[in-house]
Amino acid sequence: METRLFRAALAVAVASLTTTAAVAQKSATEEFQKFRDVMEEDNPAELFEAKGEEYWKTKAGPKNASLEQCDLGLGPGVVKGAYVQMPRYFADTDQVMDAERRIVYCMVTLQGLKFEDIAKHPFSNEQGTPPQASVVTYVAGQSRNMKMAVPQTHPKERETYQIGKEIFGFRAGPYDFSCSTCHSADGRRIRMQDLPNLTKPEGAIKRFSAGPDTG
Repeated sequence: METRLFRAALAVAVASLTTTAAVAQKSATEEFQKFRDVMEEDNPAELFEAKGEEYWKTKAGPKNASLEQCDLGLGPGVVKGAYVQMPRYFADTDQVMDAERRIVYCMVTLQGLKFEDIAKHPFSNEQGTPPQASVVTYVAGQSRNMKMAVPQTHPKERETYQIGKEIFGFRAGPYDFSCSTCHSADGRRIRMQDLPNLTKPEGAIKRFSAGPDTG
């Protein structure tokens, strides 16, 4: 009798803790969503977008040229809608390139900058934000509210997709984790951070639209 009572009490306690944890998680998720909504209304990334637009239109480098003739896949200088159609195949390089790689390519070919010099400061750190990062933000901003339409018509585009799919499931590192370890199921989180399920369109869209920090 005592054993049955103990088990019943334990079951009630576990159920209570589970419910409490679920409520706390839901509450935290809702609060973070409020924070994201506020950030979306007055997003500091707009400062980087403005800086990127300025760099895009300003002559620079040994060739004293702007990036306004950079072809992001829709024709020289066309930025509207370009970001949601990348990565894509470019015939002039015979490669599949994402937005950042293509912009760096244009900085080298159009402005005469050296790739090695650009690579020394690849992302934002204590030295500040490099031009290419701001330009990516600007380019991404010109595709705001557009649907992703990454092309898969060229064989190299399909090949790149398959490589990415394999990398997503490749386990490595001291914990033998892969990208899919954290991003292949609903409801997962690290500390207070929700982890989108990237195997579902809605999860992938949510994460991709939070870019272009690629974090």
